[in-house]
Amino acid sequence: MSEVTGTSAGRPPDVRRPLLEHLEELRRRLGVCLLAVVAGAVVTYGARAPLMAWLLAPVERVVFTTVAEPFMAQLRMAGWGGLLLAAPVILWQAWEFFAVGLRAQERRALAGWVPLSIALFAAGAWLGITALVPAAVRFFLGFASEQVAPMLSISQYLGFVGSLMLACGVVAQTPLVVAVLARLGIVTPAFLWYHWRGAVIGSFLVAAVVTPTPDIVTQMFLAGPLLGLYGLSIGLAAIVQPRSQRGLTHGSDPISPLVEAAHDAR
Repeated sequence: MSEVTGTSAGRPPDVRRPLLEHLEELRRRLGVCLLAVVAGAVVTYGARAPLMAWLLAPVERVVFTTVAEPFMAQLRMAGWGGLLLAAPVILWQAWEFFAVGLRAQERRALAGWVPLSIALFAAGAWLGITALVPAAVRFFLGFASEQVAPMLSISQYLGFVGSLMLACGVVAQTPLVVAVLARLGIVTPAFLWYHWRGAVIGSFLVAAVVTPTPDIVTQMFLAGPLLGLYGLSIGLAAIVQPRSQRGLTHGSDPISPLVEAAHDAR
């Protein structure tokens, strides 16, 4: 039977477990995540009135086109809120599941990054609702005129807000992912700098996939911060890069002296 190493309840680290036990653990952890989402949705629905007023502040008012749309929109808002509130639980459960495939040394090196991942997700989602959503709304409503009046559907608007918040929380993980890869020696700061052009293209591709609308403006609103996170990732990679990787370069780049200085300061 196929076996892998890892940790589980009642088992010490680095003890081999059968595949079916992994599948059972996956089912259990997915159940925990689902319960966390449901609990978060209940909490969000209980506070729907003040939350709705806060979310609608950038547009002041919306309309609905079907009888049940306001109720369904509130359920959608509760679902988004449940997913966001459950994000720490989901991230922790994902870590606990995938950590079973790591060696003890790798688990110790990466365990401390989980709280940082949760903090980055929360910061990204908060930035999305407080900065990105109002900026996008102001831009698009700026095209309104006496002949063209906005009539925003409550369902579409809340879907736009929820998708953008979730997207911002996900892309905020970029520095952490790069730092972990650099710590494991998979990438180097020089490699990241040398491929900055690809990062620009990749940022716009990611923005095109995760943004809820197909327009280039909303994609630019997300791609800009993503490029900033890529620059931050290069700095973090220079700090956490193993000393054994210091001599590795990937082409001529001006960041190598900064990498050396960061390691000398450690």
